[in-house]
Amino acid sequence: MGVWKAKVVSSKRNEFKGFEIEIAQLLNAGWTVIGYSFSDRFQHALLKKETKEGKD
Repeated sequence: MGVWKAKVVSSKRNEFKGFEIEIAQLLNAGWTVIGYSFSDRFQHALLKKETKEGKD
């Protein structure tokens, strides 16, 4: 059984393109988005990834 790692990706609301690209790269690397948070000025995505013990 592996260990779960978590990552938060954040950016300003007007920089959505870079935010989208970063999330797409993480999804391709095996991460899963488990939540989003949007405010007037910022956006955040919470991602998780299961890893093998001691390895990515």
